[in-house]
Amino acid sequence: YHGSTPVARKVHQCYECREPIQPGERYELVVGKFEGAWDKTHTCLACADIATSLSCGGFRMHGGLWEELEEFWDELGQGCLEKLGTAAGKVKLQAFINKKRGLSE
Repeated sequence: YHGSTPVARKVHQCYECREPIQPGERYELVVGKFEGAWDKTHTCLACADIATSLSCGGFRMHGGLWEELEEFWDELGQGCLEKLGTAAGKVKLQAFINKKRGLSE
């Protein structure tokens, strides 16, 4: 398992939110052996921040972030937002919470 934050040279799709990671943007690249096969994931820094900040003991699974948040969104509050280390992560999580509360489209 190896993680890094390179600059994208081509468009990648975020493993969590499925939005594009554009050339020139930094992203989280994780390479490792998962269930016996080598794999790599590309995750936008906002999703990586959310997943890491809200994980238990700093360990997180890759994939399924938004499905997990769908299940527990009503437990997310200001404390969760304050754990995030990036403005992009805070904006993305706040937009998700607002949407779930019917405050935005």
